[in-house]
Amino acid sequence: MKNIDNFILIIGSMKSGTTSLYNYLVQHPQIASCVHKEPNFFAFDHHWNKGFEWYSELWEDWDKNKHEIALEASTNYTKKHSYPYTVERIKYIKSKYKIKFKFIYLVRNPIKRIESHYTYAMTTNDLINLKKLSEGIDDDLIETSKYARQISEFYKAFSQDQILMLEFDELKNTPNKTLWQVCSFLDIEPNYQFRNLDKVYNPTYSRIMDVPWWIKLKRNKLAKNVSTVFSQKQKEKLRLLIGGRRIERKFELSTQQKKSIKKLLKEDLETLKSNYGINLMD
Repeated sequence: MKNIDNFILIIGSMKSGTTSLYNYLVQHPQIASCVHKEPNFFAFDHHWNKGFEWYSELWEDWDKNKHEIALEASTNYTKKHSYPYTVERIKYIKSKYKIKFKFIYLVRNPIKRIESHYTYAMTTNDLINLKKLSEGIDDDLIETSKYARQISEFYKAFSQDQILMLEFDELKNTPNKTLWQVCSFLDIEPNYQFRNLDKVYNPTYSRIMDVPWWIKLKRNKLAKNVSTVFSQKQKEKLRLLIGGRRIERKFELSTQQKKSIKKLLKEDLETLKSNYGINLMD
C-alpha cells in the first residue's frame, strides 16, 4: 500500500470546471495525479469493496520525497441522492488510517450546468437514462444542482478549514488568482506558474456524438489498451468516419424550463447565498 496520508478531493459539481481544475493542478510538482481522474472509490460500492489499499495504489507515481498531496476529482461525491454513503466512508478512512482530507467544491449557475449536462449526455448517448424533457427536468439534474444541500453533508462531517468552495466563473475568468487561492488552501507553493490556463478541458461544445456500438466498444478493456497507440486527433477522425457527428450547437433550455428549474432550486440557492456566501441566483 502506498504510504499516502494527505488527499485533496475535487468533489464536484459535474460540468462545473472540475476537469480543467484537475488538469491545471496536476502540473504542480507537489501534487500527485491519480491514474483515473474519477476513481469514485467512496461512491461506487464495487470500488469501495476493493479496499483502501487498492485506492492508494491508484497514485502510481507517488513520491514521498516530492509530493505533498494526492489529487482526484470524482464528481459523484456530491450526489448524496445517488451515493448516500460517500461522506460516511471518507470519515471512516480518515479515522482508521489517520488520513488528512481536504475538499474543493466547484459550483456553477445551475441553468448553465444543466444545459451542459444535457449536451454531454447527447454525446455519450446517455439521454436514454434521463427523463424526457416533455416530462419535466430529470430529478438527478435537479438534485445535483442543489449545491447547498450537497455540500452541507461535508460541513457536517468535516471542519470548515478542510473545505474550499469556488465558482466556475472564477476559475474561467481569473484562473491565476483562483489557483493561488487553491494552493494556499492546500499549503503548497502558491506562486507556481501554471501553464495552458486558456485551455478548456472536457468541453461539451464541439464534442463528438458517437454511434451506440462505438460507445460499447470503448468500454472494452482490450479496445482501451489498443486506443493508447492513437493520437486524440486520429481517434476523432475515426469516430467521425464510422458515423459519429460533432455537436456544433449547445443544448438550450426553454424559457419555461428555466423558470421551472429556478423555482425548484430557489430555496437551495437562497441557502447557498446566506450560509456559504455564494450568489448564483442571477
